[in-house]
Amino acid sequence: MNKFTLFLFVAVILFLSVQAAFGCSCIVDPNKPEVDYGQWAKDFKGIAFSGRVAKIEPFGEYEVKVTFKVDKFWRGADTTQAIIYTAKDSGLCGVTYDEGKEYIVITEATGDRYVTYLCPDVEYVTHRAEYLKALGQGFTPADRPAQKAVKFQEFGNINCETELAYLDALATQIQNDPNSMA
Repeated sequence: MNKFTLFLFVAVILFLSVQAAFGCSCIVDPNKPEVDYGQWAKDFKGIAFSGRVAKIEPFGEYEVKVTFKVDKFWRGADTTQAIIYTAKDSGLCGVTYDEGKEYIVITEATGDRYVTYLCPDVEYVTHRAEYLKALGQGFTPADRPAQKAVKFQEFGNINCETELAYLDALATQIQNDPNSMA
């Protein structure tokens, strides 16, 4: 076998064994305008809370599902649990979380779920005090502003209060984990 044939054989084998590579780069624009935190808070449609990581589970090939026990919330996570998604490592722009550790999470909604990415997370961590101040006073799930209770009569074998409580819990579950109903 001549050298060219051997080289070609080795090159084909190496080419076929190559896997896709991913990378993450957070390039900061030096001309980026200063953030108007008040306007940001008015426009913010995401989730902001502090809590401890209760569980981290693989989610698909490139993501993880992170379940938090919420201690305090500013927006969106007005229950004792919140679920966010992130890429499985920083090379994919994922945020690294450790079970049992406490974090403050600020992230936008991405589609029908909350996803954290490394680059925005760096911004939120760097200016955390300003973002949280703009969001206003936070609440613990136990101290959440009370909703006015409405009394319903029972109709036949249907208890409206029980049904509404069930629907409220279901809506919260879907909001925090849209894929749980798939």
